[in-house]
Amino acid sequence: MAINITDSWVKADVGDMDIALTFYAKLGLKPTMKVPSYSELALPGGTVLGLHQVSKDESMGQTERTSKNGFVMMLRVQNLGEVVRNLKSEGLESTKIAHAPGGADFSSVYDPDGNRLVLVEMGKTS
Repeated sequence: MAINITDSWVKADVGDMDIALTFYAKLGLKPTMKVPSYSELALPGGTVLGLHQVSKDESMGQTERTSKNGFVMMLRVQNLGEVVRNLKSEGLESTKIAHAPGGADFSSVYDPDGNRLVLVEMGKTS
């Protein structure tokens, strides 16, 4: 019997929901769902990012991170240099733009909980 999968998303553990939502707002993402200790953000292309607050909460009890290393999410962009400059103007630091074999440029930015977002511009030949 086949399993009927109806949805999928990426989940990230965060220590402070307000700080995480402020960070992702600087990337142009706003919550599509927000309940105590959990928020969802819709990304272009249909991916959903779920943020799960894992800090101590009197009403919820102690929770633990589900991953020691967090996640890595690849985000395809156009004009990576401009994107990196815009992030810097928002107070977000990213890594130096690097060139991958095969024609892609990339730079990473980390959310406040250490989850890595890799900004990728495909088709570069430099």
